[in-house]
Amino acid sequence: MNRKIVVIMATLTMLLAFGACKHSGTALTAKAQAVNVDIDAPRELAEGETGTVSIDVRNIGLNNLSNTIIQVEFPSELSVLSENHGAGMRVMEGISADGNMMYQYDVGDIEVTQNSKANFEVRARFGTRNRSGEIKVLVWNEDLPGQRLLETKAIDMKR
Repeated sequence: MNRKIVVIMATLTMLLAFGACKHSGTALTAKAQAVNVDIDAPRELAEGETGTVSIDVRNIGLNNLSNTIIQVEFPSELSVLSENHGAGMRVMEGISADGNMMYQYDVGDIEVTQNSKANFEVRARFGTRNRSGEIKVLVWNEDLPGQRLLETKAIDMKR
């Protein structure tokens, strides 16, 4: 075995030995699954300005993720003008318990190296605030620590 393979195997063994863990938009499971959530949003928007928010949930592990659900919630300071998503994603729109716009995607299985992506065109409505509430992306999967992974991001008001 070459040195690179030995290092990779040792790293995976340590991850599996310590069990599931979460860190900064990525969660690892005891089944050698790894999920990464990326929220790509403008750092700043002016009042009334539009921008694109992209959500990318990627399987970067060694095994497929089964029965995966993704929830995306937008704060009241961001009005969703349009939404589009990748093939194989079934979407339901609704209102969260906080009264915010929410999209729930049933993506089924996410195979190794594959991703599920959704794009949203939003308009900023800050009112008296200097920053939006958090855009929340919650990935539900029975193999994740606590059966879920949450990633958030806010947008500042451009002056």
